[in-house]
Amino acid sequence: MKNIKLFFLIASISLLSFNAIIKEGSETYTLLSDYNFVSDSSDKNTKSRITGQIQSISDESYNKILYKLQKQGYSSDFYAFNVICGDSTASNNIKVTINYLQKKYANKILKAYSYNESTNTFKCLGNIESNSNSVSFNTDAPGIHFIALNNAPVYDHDNKTVVYNENFNYTGLPDSNKWSYDTGNWGFGNDELQYYTAYDLDNANVSNGNLNITALREDYQGSKYTSARLVSKNSYLYGKFEIRAKLPSGAGTWPAIWLLPTNNEYGEWPNSGEIDIMEHIGKDPGIIHGSLHTALNNFKAGTEITSSTSVNDCTSTYHTYGLEWTPEYINISVDDNVYFKLNRNSYNYKDSYKTWPFDKEFHLILNLAIGGNWGGYVDDSIFPQTMSIDYIKIYDLGLDKYSLNKTTTPYEIESEIFESKFNDLSGFSSFIQNDAAKCDIYSRWGLGVFDIARSGNDDWDIQLIKDNLTLEEGKTYKYSFKIKSTLYRKLSFGFQQNQGNYGRYHTESVSIGNEFTTISGVYTHTSKTDTNASFVFYLGGYSLPWHQIQVDDFKLTKVNY
Repeated sequence: MKNIKLFFLIASISLLSFNAIIKEGSETYTLLSDYNFVSDSSDKNTKSRITGQIQSISDESYNKILYKLQKQGYSSDFYAFNVICGDSTASNNIKVTINYLQKKYANKILKAYSYNESTNTFKCLGNIESNSNSVSFNTDAPGIHFIALNNAPVYDHDNKTVVYNENFNYTGLPDSNKWSYDTGNWGFGNDELQYYTAYDLDNANVSNGNLNITALREDYQGSKYTSARLVSKNSYLYGKFEIRAKLPSGAGTWPAIWLLPTNNEYGEWPNSGEIDIMEHIGKDPGIIHGSLHTALNNFKAGTEITSSTSVNDCTSTYHTYGLEWTPEYINISVDDNVYFKLNRNSYNYKDSYKTWPFDKEFHLILNLAIGGNWGGYVDDSIFPQTMSIDYIKIYDLGLDKYSLNKTTTPYEIESEIFESKFNDLSGFSSFIQNDAAKCDIYSRWGLGVFDIARSGNDDWDIQLIKDNLTLEEGKTYKYSFKIKSTLYRKLSFGFQQNQGNYGRYHTESVSIGNEFTTISGVYTHTSKTDTNASFVFYLGGYSLPWHQIQVDDFKLTKVNY
């Protein structure tokens, strides 16, 4: 195996030749170097400050890096160099440029990494596309950095394995061990017009080797249309997704194959991200869209990252809609033709969740929306319309064996505030607007239970309250709980004042059904410190017959990002 050692000098080019031998047990590795490089900074002041701080990597450190990479099975060439590019006054964003004496790596996808000697761990700075004989990347930290060339260690296509394979070779409702439902007619953030049903064969069924999601023109629960929105019970972090599908047609149809975060660890949409593998708008036939949404890049701000491609027969022929998702990039394709590429490094995303929240588990969603703010005008003559799924395959790309691809928690827990397993209701109080609502609240089976006979007119007519909280100005709080309802409905929750006008600092709404859903998120308190705040479940405001809500595993923590 040939490997390259680069010594790093500011504003100079040197031809170097270096040979070293690593011996570990019976294995011997030979290292060879004969390449040039230069460095510069995008900031002249930073460049002057770091003059003299650039030095070569020690033989010991270099050998340590190469040995670890080789033992992990990498067979690529590696260029390693040391960039001591930061004192306490140096700015971030040091631009590093590598020039090659040979052009054998022209137009290759390279990787830039940093290496922590004390922990013997790697951190990927991102994908880089080389020019004819050079490559540049940004770094914001001192220490050892290196470039991996050719077959850089991102994932292993040769070792990919199928972790999920569903061919729908049965008849009836979608497999309840694999799929749940989002339900209701609240518009789902897009002003959609349909009512999403659950366990209704007319809207979601499996037959003739296909999963069929069908939209109907029928009056139901205040909506003119019904359809289905299926949610996978499995969650995934990275991999290759293939969904072979035939799409509906006609003005007003809006089928989608997409992913949402399972636990919203960076906060509610769009903070925790969204990956759209396929969207097709019936009024614009034959155009397939792939998109990403984040805190800073989303459709509500008009800044979503998106691309499209033409598939003229997508409503009459099956096509394979694909996603390749790694720590360094996301590719979206149709029939293996990639039309959407996002390199994490190319957008200088670094480690900010606001631009790259795609390092947490996501789940798959299949739905057929009607109308809405993108679907537009609905032609009532087209119904019924169906999206048919032939198969779903999800592959593990071998990421687990590479420690440098592991993600870390973006926050650390500062303190545990409150936790309840609901063996009793200690720590909680309740409020019921008795003239409008009727509800019994108690603990049973290790659950918080709400028997709701009458919900009242407003969400605050029934409340479960965790009071005596202190919310500090500028601090961030993480919440999580599990909840379900015997009838499909929405509920709200959030932080509020516990006196005066009971003003709400932060409120969110979710849809729940008859299976436990885990809800989690974060809230940063930007108001003045409140030593008498509360976290409230708002359970009123829905004209439903008697139903029961159950809640479990409630937890509040203060965290540092």
